[in-house]
Amino acid sequence: SKLTLDPVDPRLTTSHVVKTGEENEEILFEARSRVSRFVPKDVYGDEERTNRWVSRGKGQLKILRDKTTNKVRLLHRQEKTYKVRLNLPLTGAEKDPTVHSEKSRMFIGIDFSDEEEGKMWTFSVQFRNKKIADEFVEAFKEARDGSSTTVDEKSDKPEDDTKNNDENT
Repeated sequence: SKLTLDPVDPRLTTSHVVKTGEENEEILFEARSRVSRFVPKDVYGDEERTNRWVSRGKGQLKILRDKTTNKVRLLHRQEKTYKVRLNLPLTGAEKDPTVHSEKSRMFIGIDFSDEEEGKMWTFSVQFRNKKIADEFVEAFKEARDGSSTTVDEKSDKPEDDTKNNDENT
């Protein structure tokens, strides 16, 4: 008898389409970041820990707008596992993100990543540099206030050449 082995598993050749829930949403902002959540009281075994920042992981932070309902949300998925670590709807009642450090911004919101009913948390988002952190704050404000444009629309806008015109005159 002759033994033939197929080196390719047929499960690997079929393409699996995974629905993320982001199919009908446009990206208003996207950047790699580290998200931390402030926990006022935590019990670990017999130890009670208070006032600590708990890391939610590194990954892509996105501000997404639904194309049909125009609802905006902040979404962070952890790298490698793709778990949703932050799912915060922007309703218009949120305060502006504040400076937590040079590269970090802090904000408060109701997170729906762990529970169905959501819970109010304080978050800190750390970016690679100050420029990205400032871009996040502007995108957050625009999305919250409803005057946001997509990433592609922002990049197509011509640069402001008023500085060059002033130098030439």
